[in-house]
Formats: sequence, structure tokens, C-alpha cells
Amino acid sequence: MSIHTAWSQQIEIQGNGMIIPGNWTNTPMPSDHTLFDATPVSGTRIHTFKLTNTGNQGVTVESIRTNSSSFAVEGRIGRLAGNETKTFDISFEPTSTGDFNAFVWFRVKIGRSRMVYGFRIAGIATDATGESELMITQYYENGSDDVVEIKNLTNYDIKQNEYHLVKFNRNDDLDSPPRSQNTVSIGRLEPGEAVVFNELNLRGNEVVIISTSKGRNSYRDRIDIIGEQRLWGRGLSFSKGACASEQAHTSFNIEDWIELAVEKVDQALSIQNIALGMYQAGPISWTNSGWTGNALPDQTREVFIEAAYQGDIRSIEACDLTINALLDFNYNNTNSVIVYKNLFINDSFILGDTESMVMYDDNAQITGEIQKIEKSTYRNNAYDFTYWSSPIDNPLLSAVFTEVNANRLYYYDQSQTTTSDKNHPDFWSTWLLASGTMQNGMGYAAEGKTGTTGIHQIQFIGKPNNGVIYKELDFHDDDDVNSDLNNDFNMLGNPYPSAIDIEVFFELNAATIEPTVYLWTHATPIDGESGDYSFDDYASYNYLGGTSIALPGNGGVVPTKNIGSSQGFFVRARSEGSVLFNNSMRMENANDQFFKGLIRKDKKQMADKDRIWLNLTTNKGGFNQLLIGFDADATDGFDSGYDALKFNGSNKIGFYSLLEEDKLTIQGLGSFTTDKKLTLGFDTKVDNRQYKISISKMEGKLREATIILRDNLLMLDHDLKDAPYIFDHQKNGEYKDRFTLRFLHAFPVTDQVAEENDSIVVTNEEDVFTVTSTDEVATASVFDIRGRQVKIIYPNDNSFEFIESESKKGEILLLQLEMRDQKRIVKKLYKQ
Repeated sequence: MSIHTAWSQQIEIQGNGMIIPGNWTNTPMPSDHTLFDATPVSGTRIHTFKLTNTGNQGVTVESIRTNSSSFAVEGRIGRLAGNETKTFDISFEPTSTGDFNAFVWFRVKIGRSRMVYGFRIAGIATDATGESELMITQYYENGSDDVVEIKNLTNYDIKQNEYHLVKFNRNDDLDSPPRSQNTVSIGRLEPGEAVVFNELNLRGNEVVIISTSKGRNSYRDRIDIIGEQRLWGRGLSFSKGACASEQAHTSFNIEDWIELAVEKVDQALSIQNIALGMYQAGPISWTNSGWTGNALPDQTREVFIEAAYQGDIRSIEACDLTINALLDFNYNNTNSVIVYKNLFINDSFILGDTESMVMYDDNAQITGEIQKIEKSTYRNNAYDFTYWSSPIDNPLLSAVFTEVNANRLYYYDQSQTTTSDKNHPDFWSTWLLASGTMQNGMGYAAEGKTGTTGIHQIQFIGKPNNGVIYKELDFHDDDDVNSDLNNDFNMLGNPYPSAIDIEVFFELNAATIEPTVYLWTHATPIDGESGDYSFDDYASYNYLGGTSIALPGNGGVVPTKNIGSSQGFFVRARSEGSVLFNNSMRMENANDQFFKGLIRKDKKQMADKDRIWLNLTTNKGGFNQLLIGFDADATDGFDSGYDALKFNGSNKIGFYSLLEEDKLTIQGLGSFTTDKKLTLGFDTKVDNRQYKISISKMEGKLREATIILRDNLLMLDHDLKDAPYIFDHQKNGEYKDRFTLRFLHAFPVTDQVAEENDSIVVTNEEDVFTVTSTDEVATASVFDIRGRQVKIIYPNDNSFEFIESESKKGEILLLQLEMRDQKRIVKKLYKQ
């Protein structure tokens, strides 16, 4: 007879209903019972496995063994007829804490041959007491409120004063009696009851125990513990749960606890574990009757979907999530499936365009497939492109873009040329036909289904991407003389089935990319007269904010920091290397960025900064937007993350500020002062247009400042707050210094400052101004349109005159009056 070590389909091994490879190549995991998790020392955890003879010929299992004394095989298989199944048990009985790894192998006689099969197992042993009647289930400290939650783990009453909750401060001796104010006797507890205590004045640097005594031996008599005598828990909450431990311990290990933000605890529903006063151990399941245990899942629970679930009401959170029935999150909302550890998909899992699946463990185990639906914005023309990326692992392009012309699928390869001149013959060589599989983290440009307009819907079916993903960058290390900032663009894409926080992406990749993202889509139809698109642009976003692609009524919304699932985008490399994606940048309930969805719902507001958005529009529907902002962290030079280069694509007009020779779509400067000046320019590829420059939005100090646009060609100054500036332009070309933007002093204005205020009357004859007021005026200051103070007088009267001869007829002056009661009033004067 001969003995072979080989894998054969003759014998199938299963744990928890999942097939385990029989050649020792498996990774131990809880889902197939090969990982014996959180077993107390001197305790026992038993898992059952199945052996099936998948052939028609009978076999004999002669022996089953392990190579570790911490694991024991129980049960004998013996003879297995064809297609017969038998079970055996493996028990884990650790005698010390730690991680244990072992091999299981069994010898099978098949005819005259003997085959050896086997798999890997592992166990985690803890110091959990296992037999405790009570357990600390949650700790909460937010600086003003503090709570310790405990639970009766038994099915009988706990008598009053049988246990005590004891606190030891940072400098207390653990072997000495605790202070009386640091001891609370625990009252009667009903079976399974959870209660909270807020008498211990927690500070996040103490030890809290449950003890059977409250004197000198209280620490020795502890049955559970949380904390250390150092700063460890200030401003935080910690809970027991499935992602950590669900047992009491006599020594503190932070890995036994799930860290929670106190805000999340405050917002929890009362039937969730993380809500104070509520705790259930063990898994929770969705069945035809609803959630088991009259509770709702959260990140402390192992969750099982055992009946069809419709995700139209709320998000689902889970430690481990096992899907054994349809999980349908396709209801045009922003709900999320949030998984903190492992994901096991054994049935259909559908995610709609705006729904998302967020995972937090970069090394999580994932089995099965998702179906992720994605929709483009409205496509006005059959030749419109959408920028995509894949949320699943390397799907075939042909499987995703069905009915799309294979010759209209592209990727961008900056390595093909060093030129950024669109008139150069090599410029368009960067766009290459795409085929085969989609690379994770890479962007693609695709038309819709051949000959169609409207929304292009696609779906990705496969294993969802998760964890660390790298994408190599193309970078041209130009010399100082030939330096070109516009030949280092890379087309990337969000690789996850959830939105990502682009600012976190910037921070993780600060060494290799400029922190500005460029997003593209058609938002308005082709102009019927000119035959051109109405000058749509790459929207952009950096730390200062974002610029839109169209007016609000035409689908234009200023982008925020969340980049939707499957969204392709451009960034500019600043050095050789790769970009990193990981789970830290994934966002919950935020997969509605307008460049991938039709409508921006539940938009989160940015912090109010000193910013102004300016629009350039034409009488034929053209649009371009410029953002100018002021920030203490920026300078008046080029700042990575605050200044963004203009990236026009196929635009017919461009609007920008000019910094030296660089055209910027976003310009950040240092803190706001009225001496700031910016050069504004525009480019146009069309003739005979009427243009309008207007304020789209203002924030911070810009709301109060006067915004002056100077037309350097016509030598005109215009107050943009009074009205948009309209001008006609005949010829196409580049006009980089046509305008200058300046800012005047911001005058404090109260309710009494309105132009219609009848308490102040000003008349003017040539250089003489007469002022009449119902209240006594203490100080009067006169400013010209440039913000310069040209006169100050102290009338101390209700009526007075002053002479102003420097200004010309028709010029605007500002008169600031400070009254005796310190009220200020500003009047706009027009010299007659």
C-alpha cells in the first residue's frame, strides 16, 4: 500500500456549513469554525465539523489528530459509504492566555491507497472569568457626565449589596481600602438587567472594578475590571461586544473593549447595545418577525440576515455580518451597511446608486459578492462621457459596460507624453483604449449605451474592494527651465462601494500628489445655435473649498469633500510613487455627491470661511466659476492644498485668477485684509458673446466687504455687490490680465444703516455736502471708492456741512457717521 499527501475531491470538509480546503491552505476564521475565539483559560470551546465522502466508492477514515495539546479531537468517523456524511468535534482547552495555532490531519483509506487530508485551526485564550454573575458592559465619560453600566449575566436575581462598584484613582494604592466616596454598593438586580451608575466622578484615568468586597481586599476580590491608573479613557466610551469580548475579566486589556465616540452613544437608539442602560450579549438576527431580542444591531453585535431585508428605513451596523437571505439596499437614499470586522455573503446583497457599504477593518475577511448599482448624471448627448472606477475587485470592462461601444472606453496615461499643449500632436495620446479588467483605484472614461442619452446605469457584481489599495502615479520630473505643472495629471477613482473623504485622501498622500481633485461631467445641453456644449468645466475641490461646473438651475452644485462610489477623478502628481487608499477615508451615509447622483440630498454645510465664488457666464449659456478664499494657513504665493491649477478639458471659456503665470480655479491667500489684489483673466474660443461676472456666494468677512472689479481695458471700477458686471467681447483669445479684484473696508452695519433711513438726509451741490440728522453726530468720515479716507470731521451737531473737492462728478463716496450713542450709520453718496 502507498500513502499520499494530496488534495482530492473524494473527501469534503465543512465547518459551520462552509467548505474548508483539505490541503492546509486555509486561514482560520470564525465563520467556518476553524478559529476558536475568546476562550477563557481552563474553559472549553467545542466546534463540530463534517466529513463527506463525495465519491461513490466507500472509504475509511483511519485517524484524526492534531499537533497541539490545547486541542483535542472527539469522535471517530470510521467507514464512510459513498455520499455519506459524518461529524466529529474539536475542543479547545487552553491552560494559559495567548494565541494558539495547530494543524488537524486525518488519514483516509481509499481502495488500496491512503490519502492524508488536513486544515489549520487557531484559538485565542483570555483570562475571562467565564463564571461571573455580573459584568461591566459600558464606560462613558464626556467631561461633564460619567456612567458605568453593569449587567446581571444570570437567569436569577442578584441580591442587594452582594457586589460593589469600586473606583481607584490614579495615585491610589490598589492594596489599600478604597475611599468611601469611591465605593457604590450594587442593589438588587433582576435576571439580565442592565443598570447605570453615575456616582463615581470618572476622569478617564482610573480603575473601576466590580468586587465582592469594599474594604482592603476589594481589588483582590474583583470579578471584572476596566481602566488603568493613567490617562486612557477621557472623553470616550467603551463597550463590551462581539468585536472584542463579551465576558468579564480580572485584568484590563483595551482589546477586550470597543471604543466609541461619546457623540455616537448620545445619538444611539434606546434598543441598541451602545445606548446606556441597554446590553444584550450574543448575535442578533433579522427574521420574518423582525430583529430578535426586541433590539437593533450596532457595532457590538454579530449580525445575521436570515430573512429578506429592505434597507429603506435605516442603516445597519454590525461587528461581523453574515447574509443568508436577500439584503436589499436599493431605495434611492443614503443608508449604509456598516461592518466593523468580517463580511460573509451567502445570498444576494444589492446596493443602490446612493447607498453604500462601509468597512473599517483593512484586513477583514470577505466571502461572496455584492451587486452595486451606479448611475451617471444626465447625459445630454450620446457622445457624453462619464468618469468611472470599480468598487469591486478587477471586473471585466465588458461585463460592466454592456452595450457600450468598446472603442469608446478609455483610460488616461500621462506617461505617453510630456506636453500639456492641446495643439501639440502628442497631447491626445494620453487617452488610450481600455480593455480587459478594471484596475482597482484607476479611473475610466466611458460613453453610455450606444446611441442613447439620459442616465447611464451600470452594475458591478463581484467581491467588494476593501482595505489597502495602491495605485502607481505617472510623474514627469521636468527640469527647472522646462517645468510644466500640467503634465503630471493622473486619472484615479474611488475603489470602494462607499464615498471617501477626499481630505483624508489628501493627507495620506501629501508626499505624492497636490491636494486638489478635479471632477468632470456634462451638466447642460448642447447650445442649439452654436452647436457647442455650454462650456462645462472640471469642478474642483481642495482644502479651501470647491468650484461648480454650472449654475444651480442647470445642475451645478459646489462639490464637497465626499467623493461618491465608482467616481473617477483627476489629481496632479508632485513626485514619483503611488497613492494609497484605505478604510480610514470611507464615509457613512454620504454617497450622494452630485457628480455620480442626480440630486444632492442632505448636504452637509462647510465651515464658514472667508471665501467668495465668482461666476463668468455668457448669453449663450456658458459658465465658469472661480473660488477665492483667505486662510491663516495659506500665503499669497502658491500653496499646495489651497491653490488649484485651472484644468479646462474641452471648455470654450475659462475664468481664473493669475498667480505669476499660473491660471488658478481656486486661489487661497493669507488672512483677509483690504490691501489684497488679484489679477483675473478669461480665455474664450468663441466670438461675439456678452459676458457677465457676478457673485455666486460669499462667506465670512467677504459678506461685509465692498467687492470692486476693475476692468483694466476700459479703466472702469464696478461694485459687484451692487450688480453683476456685463461686457461685450468680440474676438476669441487669451486675456490673462483683463481684470483686477480689490476689496474695501468693511463697515459695521446695524438695522439703522439702511439707505432708506429717514433719520439722515444728505444734499449735495458741487463740492458742498449738507448733512441733517435727527440724532447728534459725533464723527463723520468720508471714503472714496478705493477705500481711502479722504476726510474726517467732528461736528458734534445734528446738522453740518463739509467740502470734498478731490472727487469727480458722478463718483461714489461713502459717508460713515458715528452718533453720540456710538451707533454707526453708513450712507452711499453720489457727487452731483
